[in-house]
Amino acid sequence: MNAEQMSIQQISTEYIAIDPDFCGGKPRIIGTIMPVATIAKMYLEMGESLE
Repeated sequence: MNAEQMSIQQISTEYIAIDPDFCGGKPRIIGTIMPVATIAKMYLEMGESLE
């Protein structure tokens, strides 16, 4: 198993929803229209780990 596969398995979906009616079906934070990718990008731009 490579590092990418391992990190994908460690992702919690407790706060993530995927619904074709919101954000074009992309993963979003439950209760919002904030795409998960936006949060991940913000963390990376700050030099933080996605974990």
